[in-house]
Amino acid sequence: MSRIREVRRQAKLTQKQLAEHYDIPLRTLQDWETGKRKPPEYIVNLLLRCIAADFSVTLEEKTQSNTDKKFSLTYIDGTPLGTADEMYVMAEREAKKLVLVNKDNGVETYRCSNGFTFKVKVMKRK
Repeated sequence: MSRIREVRRQAKLTQKQLAEHYDIPLRTLQDWETGKRKPPEYIVNLLLRCIAADFSVTLEEKTQSNTDKKFSLTYIDGTPLGTADEMYVMAEREAKKLVLVNKDNGVETYRCSNGFTFKVKVMKRK
């Protein structure tokens, strides 16, 4: 069963309610849940985290597939990006709208198309 479907059901939401709440086309959500289309992994992870936060659902450890995370995203001051900003950054990345503005000691600073600036630190795998 689709992880999105599992978590949606835990939150006691219909497909229509979930689609409307997160502004996802209903047909797209249906296709994701039936496996007709596969959303990017970062979309699945962010959607699951949003559902968990917004509807007090506890995610099982397997939904956090980024325990093996290859990078961390932070604001310029070093604090971790919030979920909404992380989703925006990933969407900009997919659309190839990020501009590298600085690279220093393994930390890269990028600017999005709207001027939002953030840092990426590449983590070494253990």
